Amino acid sequence: MAEESIHSGHRSRLKRLYEEFGIDALSDHEIVELLLFYSIPRRDTNRLAHELLNSFGCLENIFAAPLSALIKVKGIKINSSLLIKLVPDIAIRIEKSKTRNVLRMESSTQIGDYLMPYFVNRVTEAVMFLALDTRQRVVCCKQISEGNFNSANINVRIIIEEAIKFNAAYIVLAHNLPSGTALPSLADINTSKDIYAICQSIGVVFYDHLIFAGDDYISFADSGGMKQFLDTYREFFVCEEDIVYDRAFYNVGMLEGETSDVDMVAPF
Repeated sequence: MAEESIHSGHRSRLKRLYEEFGIDALSDHEIVELLLFYSIPRRDTNRLAHELLNSFGCLENIFAAPLSALIKVKGIKINSSLLIKLVPDIAIRIEKSKTRNVLRMESSTQIGDYLMPYFVNRVTEAVMFLALDTRQRVVCCKQISEGNFNSANINVRIIIEEAIKFNAAYIVLAHNLPSGTALPSLADINTSKDIYAICQSIGVVFYDHLIFAGDDYISFADSGGMKQFLDTYREFFVCEEDIVYDRAFYNVGMLEGETSDVDMVAPF
């Protein structure tokens, strides 16, 4: 009973500190401790907060950690793990809602701002797919791949199938480099070349490919336009030949000789 009273008094003091002075008045372990109050009602969460920080190194890594890693920490159960994961997910949802009223994606800056929340605090690579209609409005935004710390697979077939599924006029790819700088690799360039060529064959514009690293990103389109960018890099890298797939392979049903109403020149 005495121990419970001590914990109760400590919780009240910590809550009051946050209420009166805000989060800047709390240390990292106190922030975690305060959060755990709401999943662990009657136990000392101070030790658990330190355990989490020792396991992941910093506050950012705790909230970026996958659920499977969190529940391996001694004393952290599923309820606490879910609560921890909920915090960054809510932050991402809030950031996404800020751009929800954007009707058209008319620049790489708009696209970058729209996609940035998906990569905040990620410690593994992920690939995002964005589909736009003929007025450059978002019709689909989804993660299509997730990898490990330094690689994620970009499946060209899945990208084309998603473009057809959502009847996209334009598509955008984006992936992050948690441990690197926002610069394209040879693999990024080769994959982009293949996607660009296939998109041309099915009447879809490969609008842009963005690479994120921290709070920075690079846009292929901003580097001179997609086709011009890829042509330029052909001069410096030995790349595989362009692969052009027949549209019928994807069961689109486009009549032979039918032309697309989509301008095949990247819009910016």
